Amino acid sequence: MGRPPVEGVDEALIDAALANIAVHGLIGLRVDAVARSAGTATAMIYRHFGNRDGLAEAALVAWFERRVALALATTRSLLDRPGPIGLDDVLAVAPPPNFPGAEEQHRLAHRIMVLASENERARTRVTAILNHWQEEMDVLVARVLE
Repeated sequence: MGRPPVEGVDEALIDAALANIAVHGLIGLRVDAVARSAGTATAMIYRHFGNRDGLAEAALVAWFERRVALALATTRSLLDRPGPIGLDDVLAVAPPPNFPGAEEQHRLAHRIMVLASENERARTRVTAILNHWQEEMDVLVARVLE
């Protein structure tokens, strides 16, 4: 990959890449469209991510990290509120593929697993996210069992 992440710049590029992927799919990811959407030059993408594949990798891993963080935050908020946890609460954290709006989430999650199986750098990053997730879930489970 290119240079180390630059706060703000990389986030804008990743957000623009994810928006581009949402509309055109991973194969349709266009560096020029991402740069235009982020309000920067295409050279910035190449400096920060190396190439289109580096941008795609960074965007998918960032998306995965955000999904895990959201699931953990939602789980924590469920445990912090009074009352029972219902089915809708569980579906908000981990919706099945046919749940409204979840199809794209499952498609991207599948792509991330394929990417991690083929790309050692992505595998390392996804493994780190999963290890963090496991540590957080262990804490949350301990809270439930208290």
